[in-house]
Amino acid sequence: MNASTRPNYYEIRQLPPFANPALVIAAYRILSKLYHPDTAKEEADLEKFRLLQEAYDVLNDPKKRLDYDSELRLSAPSAQHETVPGFQSYN
Repeated sequence: MNASTRPNYYEIRQLPPFANPALVIAAYRILSKLYHPDTAKEEADLEKFRLLQEAYDVLNDPKKRLDYDSELRLSAPSAQHETVPGFQSYN
């Protein structure tokens, strides 16, 4: 799956593209509590939690993140990324 066919992981995580690894982990911990079935105060949103976990898996791994960032740069002029319903954009 390339960056033009998957959601923008930075938007999902509510992070700037230059976020350091500690911020990536902190954002995951905070957001996972909102959507995880065991900790959500309201009805858990399993799809949002799945996307959050997918974003964490990519952005927390230096090699995967580098590949993902490269895909974003390559697709930026010609394609817009999916907007994920329920997640606000960082911009």
